[in-house]
Amino acid sequence: MFAYDDGGRATSKTAGDGRSWRFDWGDGDLLQAVWLPDGRVVRFVYDPFARRLEKRVEKDRVVESITRYAWSGDALVHEIRERAAASGEPVVEERAYAVLPEAPLPLADRVRRGERAEVRYYVEAPNGMPEALLTGDGALVGTVEASLFGRVEGEQAGLTPLRFPGQYADEETGLYYNRYRYYDPETGQYLSPEPIRLEGSLREYVYAKGSPADFIDLDALNPDAIPMQGTVTGVTSDGKQITGMGTSGYDPDWKSNLHEAVKDALPKSSAVPKQGKFDRNPALCAEPKAMSDYLKQWEQATGKRIDTKTEEGRKNLQQALKDTKNIDAKWDGDGQIKQACPNCSQTLPRLWKLAGLDPNDPEHGLTKKMPAGGTSAASPPEWGKPFREDYRDPSKHPTDALGKWHYHEGRWQTL
Repeated sequence: MFAYDDGGRATSKTAGDGRSWRFDWGDGDLLQAVWLPDGRVVRFVYDPFARRLEKRVEKDRVVESITRYAWSGDALVHEIRERAAASGEPVVEERAYAVLPEAPLPLADRVRRGERAEVRYYVEAPNGMPEALLTGDGALVGTVEASLFGRVEGEQAGLTPLRFPGQYADEETGLYYNRYRYYDPETGQYLSPEPIRLEGSLREYVYAKGSPADFIDLDALNPDAIPMQGTVTGVTSDGKQITGMGTSGYDPDWKSNLHEAVKDALPKSSAVPKQGKFDRNPALCAEPKAMSDYLKQWEQATGKRIDTKTEEGRKNLQQALKDTKNIDAKWDGDGQIKQACPNCSQTLPRLWKLAGLDPNDPEHGLTKKMPAGGTSAASPPEWGKPFREDYRDPSKHPTDALGKWHYHEGRWQTL
């Protein structure tokens, strides 16, 4: 049972056996301290970006352990823990994480206890939860079995403090630090409401929209779908092989990163139902990003410029699309090709139409190049508010009159 303050933050938790925990909060709705049933107090220190810098465990005003953390951007890269031993000498445990730039998950960690150090490699589930740790020669260090909402019990919990992407388990409290909030895996909910309130979710305490198999929440602000990896392959007329890549997810610079032709092909508004307050931006899917990468590489390989505003530029776009061999997107982790979402089922046939190509052409159409096909538009015919500030009236700009599309019975059809 939980008690809450006027701001919706949990102030206490009482278990069925009578044990109780007390929570103290500071500025920015960040958890400052937890009073445990055994009398210990766990205190936290953060930087201005809600990155946790220190965890201190005390009992009767005597410090039992201190853990300090180091970050590179949004990634935790190092931690060192000192705890008191019976001999009076501190016991030092150090953990360093190998993380690729902008990646939410580590490749490996190095754990050092005293003079002994061990490098372990992570095997993760499609939703990013660690499933196993391996040594450099492939030997199994241990497995991690988690409940649907991430609870890990017994010795497995001590293999790694990492849980769902962006989460760090505190063994003392049983809570998971998730940047701007703390998560309770027993209940599958956060201790405090969504910091950005309804803009993040209508269910203010729920982790990952209540579906951790399909969504992740790296900072407890706004859940994202598990990333998709898009790939577009092609071969130019002189035999040069091209592979365009793109990963779905938030990109504040999408207007400058996407190829102009792909931006011109984006639908007026989202064909996916709203998630909370916002429409899902079609520009943030994996396929438009991969196609943009492909078109940019094609221009570099051929020395020809793609420009939808000129006849020659549109002919070059047509040739670039004819040169494509395969277009697909896979969930990160499971390797399975997925159908294009309703938004991409708009963008791609609109791009073909923009180039003067039939999406159902037996040789150069999307039907042949996309093995998984697409899906039907999920929004009503009127759609929602345009997300593109530069959207133009198709009656005045014919190249924008690309239609509304969906995929039905194995063919691309206009609505």
